Amino acid sequence: MQKSIINALSKVKDFLMQTQGEDGAWNVGGVIHNEPSVFVSESVLTAQAVLTLNMIGGLDTVKCIRRGLRFCYENGGLNDPIEILSFRSIALSLSDKSYLRSEATRLASKLSSLQVGGYWRVFPYTFNATNYCAVSSLYFVDRKKFRPHLNKSKIWFMKSMAKDRFGWDAGGKSENSQVSFTSNVVVSLIKCGVDPMNKKLENVRTFLEESQNKDGGWGASQYTVTGSNNYSTAFTTLALMLLSSEDSPHVRRGIKYLLDNMSSKGWSWKKREKPRYNITYYATKALSFYLYLHDRKTDLKECDIYEGFDDPRLNAFLYHDFKTWEKQRFRDLNLAVLTDLKALGSTSRAIRRRKDILQILSKKGDLDPAQVIDELKQKDDYYSFLSKKYHITQIKNDLEHLRDIGLVERKCTKYFVV
Repeated sequence: MQKSIINALSKVKDFLMQTQGEDGAWNVGGVIHNEPSVFVSESVLTAQAVLTLNMIGGLDTVKCIRRGLRFCYENGGLNDPIEILSFRSIALSLSDKSYLRSEATRLASKLSSLQVGGYWRVFPYTFNATNYCAVSSLYFVDRKKFRPHLNKSKIWFMKSMAKDRFGWDAGGKSENSQVSFTSNVVVSLIKCGVDPMNKKLENVRTFLEESQNKDGGWGASQYTVTGSNNYSTAFTTLALMLLSSEDSPHVRRGIKYLLDNMSSKGWSWKKREKPRYNITYYATKALSFYLYLHDRKTDLKECDIYEGFDDPRLNAFLYHDFKTWEKQRFRDLNLAVLTDLKALGSTSRAIRRRKDILQILSKKGDLDPAQVIDELKQKDDYYSFLSKKYHITQIKNDLEHLRDIGLVERKCTKYFVV
């Protein structure tokens, strides 16, 4: 099964790299199934595509991720809807650039200020898919900083189960639990620090397991698609990995359903529909975490320290570890590209100058060639000889070289590191 997952994710990578727009964004495509428009907005989809490529990895994804991050940085503000604030902040927090990570923290802080008694208000009351987005942002950007807000959400979720007490509904005021919203909340609760062996969650696990369809998939909710679909199956498979084990027959059937119902390039709600970036993101998340669990537990078994761990608690711990891995992955890939000195130039002087230019752009943001000369002269006496009259062409050539190898982009006359 691991080989099949790796092959599937390779197809997803090719699909995403081929469909990114000139502006760095990914646009909505495929069939829309009664979904709130904000969940299929360009900002959310671009952030999700960036996160998907980051999980799959590869040096060839770095340029696409950089361009996507730049789009997320330039398009939006503090008055964006909660869902857009959430995914923009998560994506930007991947970057190794301090100004992008600062923006991620600023967006997450705005989200924290919008929290009301543990949840986020969406007309007419709240919406657990939105609460999942906000919790994910606070958790991913800075779990320690936003711990008080995550604790409030934990308390609210545990008090807001559907009246049948099996799980959760759209917003905490319905009679009947629904699979997709229950899975949203389960993953949110693990991010908030709830013990997966909590008695209530053991009952929730039973509800999710008993809701699995004969084909191995799960249905979503009364508001979207009836019958098994990739969105609900991806979310529920992930939730059950956190509440049981990746070796659970329910999880394995869920993974098989996702692999069997992938189109040639990605996932949508149903197999025969055009791939959707948001559904592909959630499917990739479930499959990537499945691989991560398998690999990490193999390592633990080889070290003879695996015996005695309760699977749900170990899986929850490894899920937190998976988040750390996600945040470090792009920085490691980016570093691998940046340290390829041969790509920077053929002489030691050119390599040094271009490395210094990259450092300056990383700290200062957008600069034109004349401004780069000023910054180089301030940075080191080594550059005191530089003159805008005689060396502007040389610096511009340096910037264009960095642009050609995918480390820098240009907007009008100014250059920036993404």
